[in-house]
Amino acid sequence: MISTRYLIYAGAGALAGLYFILAALPGLIASLHSGVIVKKSYGAARIERAIEPERFWRMWWQRAARGPGVGLLMVLGGTAYLTLSYFAGP
Repeated sequence: MISTRYLIYAGAGALAGLYFILAALPGLIASLHSGVIVKKSYGAARIERAIEPERFWRMWWQRAARGPGVGLLMVLGGTAYLTLSYFAGP
């Protein structure tokens, strides 16, 4: 029998991971479509793909690794926690 505590932990981890994934995807898709990334800092410099392609892709991959990457780890962690607690027994 799985404890309710395990279901809450695993569910919370999975939902938080999905939030990180879904919060980052619109910005990544929009930057691919427009070819412009606006930095998230004071003074917000624009990085255009046509002018600085190396810098654009480096920034794009950094953002792609942070948001969805962390979210995916959280979803996998929550699923693994639930699976291992299920097979651990009572």
